[in-house]
Amino acid sequence: MFSNEQEVYDTIGAMFTDAVASDDVGTQLAESGVILLLELTQPDAVLTVDMPGRKVHCGATDVESTMRLRATSDVAHNFWMGNVNV
Repeated sequence: MFSNEQEVYDTIGAMFTDAVASDDVGTQLAESGVILLLELTQPDAVLTVDMPGRKVHCGATDVESTMRLRATSDVAHNFWMGNVNV
């Protein structure tokens, strides 16, 4: 599905950016206290979703995560779209 790192950021990164900016969902995510590190492959990409800070960092960052997810970019995308169960 993704041919390069930028497409991952433009799709998965944008989805999280919209979510943390949302009044309803963003507030719930912020209250969770989770800082999610996504370590993705095929293509390689790193995203850090700072839910309390309501920010998404694409690429390497010094923000420390409280949770980590490692997956291929396609599996991660399908997981967030509700097509893959863990």
